[in-house]
Amino acid sequence: MASLETYNEKRDFGRTKEPRGKAGRTKGEAYLIQKHDATRLHYDFRLEHDGVLLSWAVTKGPSYNPSDKRLAVRTEDHPLDYGSFEGTIPKGQYGGGTVMLWDTGTWKPLGDVSDGLEKGELKFELSGERLEGRWVLVRMKPRKKEKRENWLLIKEKDDLARPGEDGEDFLAGEMTSVVSGRSMEDIAAEEGGEGGDQWSTDETRGKGGRTSGSGRRRKPAEAPKRGKTGAAAKRGGKAKSLDALAKTYGKPQLATLVDEPPKGEAWLHEIKFDGYRLLGLVSGGDVRLVTRNGHDWTGKFSRLAKPLGELDVTDAVFDMEAVVLDEDGRSDFQKLQNALSEESDRGIVAFVFDCLHLCGEDLTKAPLTTRKERLKAVLDGQGARGKKILRYSDHIEGKGDQMIARSCSMGLEGVISKKADAPYRPGRSKSWLKSKCIKRQEFVIVGFTKAQGGARAIGALHLGYRAKDGLVYAGKVGTGFSDVSAQALRDRLDDMTRKTPPVEKLTPTEKRGATWVTPKLLCEVAFTEWTGEGKIRHPSFKGLREDKPAGEVVRETPEDEAKAASEVEDGVEPTAQTRPRKAAAAETKGSAKKATRTQSPNAKSEKTKKKRSNKPITVAGVSVTHPDRPIFDDEAGPTKGDLAEYYGQVAKLILADIAGHPVSLLRCPGGIGEECFFQRSAGKGWGEAIRPVDVTHDGKTTEYFTIDDEEGLLQLAQMGGIELHPWASAIDKVEVPDRLVFDLDPDEGIPFEAVKLAARDVGNRLDELGLDSFVKCTGGKGLHVVVPITRRREFSEVKPFAAAFAEKMARDAPKAYVATMSKAKRKGRIFIDYFRNDHAATSIADYSVRARPGARVAVPLSWGELDGLKAADDFTMDKVVKRIEAGEAFARPTIRQSITRAMMSKLGV
Repeated sequence: MASLETYNEKRDFGRTKEPRGKAGRTKGEAYLIQKHDATRLHYDFRLEHDGVLLSWAVTKGPSYNPSDKRLAVRTEDHPLDYGSFEGTIPKGQYGGGTVMLWDTGTWKPLGDVSDGLEKGELKFELSGERLEGRWVLVRMKPRKKEKRENWLLIKEKDDLARPGEDGEDFLAGEMTSVVSGRSMEDIAAEEGGEGGDQWSTDETRGKGGRTSGSGRRRKPAEAPKRGKTGAAAKRGGKAKSLDALAKTYGKPQLATLVDEPPKGEAWLHEIKFDGYRLLGLVSGGDVRLVTRNGHDWTGKFSRLAKPLGELDVTDAVFDMEAVVLDEDGRSDFQKLQNALSEESDRGIVAFVFDCLHLCGEDLTKAPLTTRKERLKAVLDGQGARGKKILRYSDHIEGKGDQMIARSCSMGLEGVISKKADAPYRPGRSKSWLKSKCIKRQEFVIVGFTKAQGGARAIGALHLGYRAKDGLVYAGKVGTGFSDVSAQALRDRLDDMTRKTPPVEKLTPTEKRGATWVTPKLLCEVAFTEWTGEGKIRHPSFKGLREDKPAGEVVRETPEDEAKAASEVEDGVEPTAQTRPRKAAAAETKGSAKKATRTQSPNAKSEKTKKKRSNKPITVAGVSVTHPDRPIFDDEAGPTKGDLAEYYGQVAKLILADIAGHPVSLLRCPGGIGEECFFQRSAGKGWGEAIRPVDVTHDGKTTEYFTIDDEEGLLQLAQMGGIELHPWASAIDKVEVPDRLVFDLDPDEGIPFEAVKLAARDVGNRLDELGLDSFVKCTGGKGLHVVVPITRRREFSEVKPFAAAFAEKMARDAPKAYVATMSKAKRKGRIFIDYFRNDHAATSIADYSVRARPGARVAVPLSWGELDGLKAADDFTMDKVVKRIEAGEAFARPTIRQSITRAMMSKLGV
């Protein structure tokens, strides 16, 4: 191929292991980045097109921050085979140095590629392991006598962009190969400079094989037949020492916390155990047990060391969890602690779930399925006594939703989900995910302790529940409430104090510093489990409950949870009888009480869609063309006609939010798989119901548009509009907002339960200030807390108020919240985004569909509905229409309330 001549001319294929340039397939969509340590470290960015890899050398590496414009120097086209190359290029050769496969995946051009290359603007969407979303390559104007073609690689402003993030921090956290799990140093050392093996993406993703230096594929190591594990393997040679194994395999792989297990057959799901994580190192019968922090705990777990040393292996490294099981076979951390504190290891067993090294062979680069086959074969070769202590951690393939439901109903801690074809990667990884079972119930407040220093009025609440013989003590909770909510709670409890505790059998430690109260006030608490002494573990305060008498609060049994889980698993929606909490039966004060129900025309269920002839249909008097066009990247999913009919059915609810406000519209005329863009001014050919308006701000006049009726809404849908983003102010007073919006944006890995707790915290704090609010799931990953306000104060006053509110929350709970846009500071926290409270700032509209796969909907809710919410993207169009038909749709309330000087004074504004 002519375009590969330059590539071939620059290389001596007698010395380099790089593939020779030759024509490849004519159609494909491969994308990859190779980190290349040559004369200068850089990242080679490659896109498959017309049988070759279009290539750019990105000097500083990619960045998710749209403000970072990374220099990308166009280089010669590379052959498709180069996309599986990882290894070393000999010194003295062109590009001599180490090459790592830093990212792999697919790309989708947003427009014609040839035109984009010619015009100097190539837009595309990436679906890689590390890079995702929309990106653009823009060619720079050449300087005089400059021969090289300089481009800029820029992240476009989509939902995956990370404004304010330090690109260097992002790259520093991604230092290993996505294929082999090796670092640049590992590759350089293992490849030996010149004669090393080269890794193939096809093989490592499939069966774990390697490609020899000559390019011939080696067969992957086969799992030994059961019952013959060690003897044959021991013939492989001399065992590695324990020190060598510890140096090579010193850090375990860690799981990332998620709300629920991933879907699909590509995942294996294991039980999450509650014990101590250990790496078991074996060499010639000698054993060392190492914690995840590198401590040698062989002495503490001598019961495990003996059967490990008896395994029929020369050397090995096993990943395991040391536990003590209760009478029902569940891991019990407290029992394990007791066993260790009593210096008696009786009852300690280990569930072994991975094998990193076996009989001289490094298995970390092999797929998980291969590693587990090898592991099971080794453990099956044990004697009866060994099998009682070293137990194979089994798994199920797919069905993660059923696995977590069963695990939670059985009182287990949760589920670990692992990518079946992934290598073993030390450190926290997204190929291992953990989903926890969180228990929740009401308790009676029986007392409290004062905070030890600081401004908070309460340190912890003492809790109890009703049993046959009276109140039983359940422990205490000291997290989950803010300074404001703690003070309000203290004010109520001070009027209920008594001299003696209302519960019996308290220890001196439990009595110390306690103020006891009459047991009539209830609160709801989330926790992980019940201890053997009947106390709750890892509790978090969620709020007071006013809808249930104290006498009805009992300890909820696992049987009740199992019944509810099985009903959900069988497709039965919880009823008033089966729902754990009657969230919808009693709404909290404020906006929930003022909510009105809106009935719409009967909706057509997605299950009973009728086929159209693709001729135009009429909705609300608007002709909608191409109604059968798929717009959500799914041939079986909602079409343009379905979207238009949905907007016709929810028009009144949406217009209550956006009518008369300037609106920004996300348009995807060809569907979400094609180019999407925001539009804020009316275009040519738009309907008359879409009204252009001129807005003047800081001496500059800009055209926007607004709609006031159902016809305008449907005209937007006809133009390919999907998402609606209104301003916080109307066109007649553009500087005076009629709402406050706090957007709770969780960092990756934050469980949705924590986001709900944060929303409740925001609502409680607002309530303490005297402001009613409601909550809205965004159709994405976060929640909005919305405060309707009377139009009195301008943005210049409202935004500082919102900023002070968010910053106060961040000061009160710095480990939970952050109020700055910097991505680097958001690690493990929830960003309280108050920046939507400003001129021209927008937020997603009530009942707007999101331009994402699955066509999820942003839905406002009463506070009473928050408990039952499973995710911020829990609602589909079909589900919303059913709520409307049942008269359960929450309508944006009209509330006359203002931000007063007293409120601003409390926040120091």
